[in-house]
This record gives sequence, structure tokens and C-alpha cells, in this order.
Amino acid sequence: SYWLFFKKDTYVSFDFRNFSFDAKILKDIFRVDLPASVQQLSISFMMLVMNLIFVKAGGTDGVAVFSTGWRVATIATLPLMGIATSVVAVAGAAFGAGAFRKLDITYNYALKLGIAIEVCMAIATFILAPQITAVFTQAEGSARIADDLVTFLRVLCVFYPTVAFGMLPSSVFQSTGRGMNALIVTILRTQDLTLPLSWIFAFILDLGLPGVWWGVVVGNVIGTLTAFAWVKIFIKNLMKG
Repeated sequence: SYWLFFKKDTYVSFDFRNFSFDAKILKDIFRVDLPASVQQLSISFMMLVMNLIFVKAGGTDGVAVFSTGWRVATIATLPLMGIATSVVAVAGAAFGAGAFRKLDITYNYALKLGIAIEVCMAIATFILAPQITAVFTQAEGSARIADDLVTFLRVLCVFYPTVAFGMLPSSVFQSTGRGMNALIVTILRTQDLTLPLSWIFAFILDLGLPGVWWGVVVGNVIGTLTAFAWVKIFIKNLMKG
């Protein structure tokens, strides 16, 4: 802000003297921004309900296992977050220029790169799960969750490669002004699949806490593959049009 508004020695400068609101531009902004906000809200709601399921299936230890393991998963998927951010910019430029073939190339390249990175992350997590667990369970009070945490990490790494199939379609939808599409995919994955499947695996199939882990994995995998199919159809229709 200092460089842009006060020092003003950058290549880009701002002048509000002739500024006026444009209803069409505001509408385009909110068409992407509001669904993205609701996306984050739906994820927060899912985590709230999942905590209740963890407590019922494994007590407070279940919450501790998930909270710790999910931090590892977040670190493992950080490269994808960077790729997804880049896809929004590059795909948005291609869409704005009407270069839908370049949009398709951008998505496919990012997808292949994301899958390759996450396969490596999954293999590393599976092999090093005991060592990763040891970092978080050195205290005497947390040692009892070590076995469950190893299991969780090894189950969760199964869906690492499929995260790209869900995260990158959301970026494409946002870059093309289809924020509602990204929201629908997120709600499908979080509310319609992950929560019910976690309950079914844990209590209906009586798998207990590991069932919750598998519910999280299966729900996310189905949701991300659905997003992948939808975005491929969307891009194909763009190129035809």
C-alpha cells in the first residue's frame, strides 16, 4: 500500500478522481467472491460436525488425532495451493482472451504436475508416518494416540493425489466467473459426501474411528472426481462454442 498510494514510483498507479462504481463489474466480482466465502463457511461447518463425529467415535483422542494429522495433510497439499493460485491467473487470462484451448492446456498441465507432486507426498507420508507421528507424540500425555495417528496418516495419504482433481477445477471455475459451480462442488464434497460417509463407515458399518478416516477419504475422492468430470465437460463446451 505504501508503494502504490504514497511513494507512487511503481509501474502501476491509482487515481480515484475519475472513479465511479460500475454495477456490471461489481456483479462480476460478487459472482465469484460470495460463493468463495460460502465455500469457506461450508468447510468450517463440516469441520464442526466432524469434530462431533470424532468425539462420538473415539472421544477426545479422536479429535486430537484428526487435528494433528490434518496439519500434516495441509503441509502436504501446500504445493497444490500454489499451483491452484497460479491457475486462477493464467486460466483467467486465457478465458478473457477467448483462448479456450490454452485454458485446457493450462488445466491439464497443472493437473499432471499436481498429481505427480502429491503422489510423491503420499509415498513419503506413508513410509515416514511413524517418524512424523513421533514428532507430535513425544510428550507422555500424547503417546497414547501414536498408533491411531500412524493409521490416520497412512489412510489419509491415499487421497493426496486426488486433491488436485478437486482443487484445480475450483480454480478454473473461479477464473471463468463460475463461482457457483465451485461452491456446488465444495458442498457436494463436504456436506453431501464426507459427513454422511464418515457416519456410515464409523457407526453403520461399525468400523469405529478408522471408519471415520475412510469416510473422509472416500467422500473427498468421490467429490474431487466429480469436480474433475464437470470441469472437463465445461472446458470442452467452451472449445466447441
